[in-house]
Amino acid sequence: CQDKSVKLILLNTPKNKLSNDNYDVRKIMKEYNAIFSKDLLLDYSKIPFPDSCYADLIHLNYKGAKVFSTYLNGILH
Repeated sequence: CQDKSVKLILLNTPKNKLSNDNYDVRKIMKEYNAIFSKDLLLDYSKIPFPDSCYADLIHLNYKGAKVFSTYLNGILH
């Protein structure tokens, strides 16, 4: 990325409210910032999506990916 002047953006995508991921996003952000100080981690794990948007508790299905991509496109542009 540095050789090509590409900005790396890491995404934490929406998770189902029933998901019990046992990780601390702040800790992950701190670790990534230590390694990739010029890069960015965007945490969207708490955005509420209907159950119909998930393939399982932590992965979006096609419908959810389409909705999230549209949302993200609006933010990044």
